[in-house]
Amino acid sequence: MNAPLAAISTHPTVGLVITTGEDSSAWALITSEPEAGAVVEYHRLSHQLDTAARHDAMLTALQHAEQFAHSLGIGSVELAVYHSTTRLEFLKLGGEFGRVRVLTRSAISFNHPTYVTVKSQTHRLVFKPRVHAATEFVAATDGSFHPHYGGGAYAWVTDDGRHGRGSAQVKSPLEAELTAVLKLLRSARPGTKIHALLDSEDAIEAIEEGTVPRHRHFLPGTTIVILDKIASKRAHVDLSLEWVKGHNGHPLNDAADRLARLARQRSVFGTPLEVTNHIANGIVKEATLGSSDTTAISPRTRGP
Repeated sequence: MNAPLAAISTHPTVGLVITTGEDSSAWALITSEPEAGAVVEYHRLSHQLDTAARHDAMLTALQHAEQFAHSLGIGSVELAVYHSTTRLEFLKLGGEFGRVRVLTRSAISFNHPTYVTVKSQTHRLVFKPRVHAATEFVAATDGSFHPHYGGGAYAWVTDDGRHGRGSAQVKSPLEAELTAVLKLLRSARPGTKIHALLDSEDAIEAIEEGTVPRHRHFLPGTTIVILDKIASKRAHVDLSLEWVKGHNGHPLNDAADRLARLARQRSVFGTPLEVTNHIANGIVKEATLGSSDTTAISPRTRGP
């Protein structure tokens, strides 16, 4: 017999089922209280790939749990979190958040039909196919790195206003630059033609020559891992690379630089996600208004 979707408790319980991905989280709130029936409510929140952003997402999930319980007439909420990492994070923070108390363990069966259904749905919400409609575009990428203040971060922005940014577990400025290119490639569907603008000659050289054994001999292992991932993605995307001088007034390059620094500084100062999103949207809007009138001028352009 399947265990009920509730923790070991004599009080009304709400279940929180979570799926987290690279740029979003989704969660389902469940109650199996007889008077409420098997009620399920879904939420999805886009965010950047860093610890602070996911922390904000989980606090948002707590707020939704309290609102969900209130809508069902449940006063004091005992929350069963069916995601071990998140449950431990909540418990480290004290385990009590307003009217919500996080339970230390649950008696859920992961074969329970309701759990299987809602977990599958949250997975679809997070990992639904995300492809760009454009088959050809220009983009700028940049990395930001400081060993003591925020570590590494990346950003990319396209000439039609799409962009991405986030923190990166890297060990050097070069790895931050390469991560930005990798994230851009991951955002594109196979067959897309991308003309990428970089202000790092080292990154361009590493991408173009990093697969040559005599060059790889001098690169750290962590850098080679990123280069191999770029090479794998590049096999399915028509990528050309162009060097542009940094901090020289090129709208897309300047935007990528500002977005990367914004992502790194957020991990230092803990700026709320809605604030950084507002700033990022302003940066991109300003850049794309100016990029159509600016031609990238470079002493060299490299293709595949």
